Amino acid sequence: MSLVSQPTNNIIEKEPSTLVLEPTHREIHHHDNASRSSAHTTADANCQDLVPDGQEQWHDSSSSNFNCMWYGSISSDICAQAGDDYSNFGMTANEACCACGGGATAAPLVASAVGDPHLSNIGGDHFDVYKPGNLVLLQLPRRAEPASTFLLVEADARRMGDPCSVYFQFVTISGTWTNQSEPIRFSADPNGKPSGTTWKQWMHFGTVDMKVTYHEKGVGYLNIYVKNLGHTGYEVGGLLGSDDHTDVAVRPRQCPRHRGALLMSSVAGAS
Repeated sequence: MSLVSQPTNNIIEKEPSTLVLEPTHREIHHHDNASRSSAHTTADANCQDLVPDGQEQWHDSSSSNFNCMWYGSISSDICAQAGDDYSNFGMTANEACCACGGGATAAPLVASAVGDPHLSNIGGDHFDVYKPGNLVLLQLPRRAEPASTFLLVEADARRMGDPCSVYFQFVTISGTWTNQSEPIRFSADPNGKPSGTTWKQWMHFGTVDMKVTYHEKGVGYLNIYVKNLGHTGYEVGGLLGSDDHTDVAVRPRQCPRHRGALLMSSVAGAS
């Protein structure tokens, strides 16, 4: 599955009056693809590139082409030679990019939405959803326009029986990373998986792994698990990302406080 295209490594020509980079920053490492691949810096598997407020991703002061993905695609010594230069948004590549030893550890490794439903987002927050409706669980990049969205995961949450019981009945997956013209749709039914897929099968969308599982405990419902959200290089939106969950997590007064703890068996059984 094709990923978002990486910035070109060709030398950017600028007018002398606007030249802001020394040639060594862009010219030293124009090796062939094989040599670049073998020298690629290996980042911590749990690391997430830092994203400045109001931006989709960090890039250095010379151009938006020179972002963390670019630094990670060049031989490893580019970070040593240029990673402390060209600061932008108050950060250098060595501070913002996992490929240069910066970034931050993303936790947890698996974001999930299980049961009726209990969510764990990439910030390590755990909360229950009590508000029904169509919920955006994941959007890459965060707040992107529809045509610019790589991955969008939405869930139809419905009350089933009482105000305390909300379950995901439909999950749709769309965006350019799916390579599909129509959304991929799951429903809370034993036969509700798309053709050619199996329940509990990990699907791969760009750098993100995802699976949707079906369960029945008095009522049928869907669970969602997502891995590698910290490897996208973009700010993650949705309830499993960085979006605010205050509104959907307001607990009706008649609902018990211990409800989330009862769902831990669902997590263990499906992971």
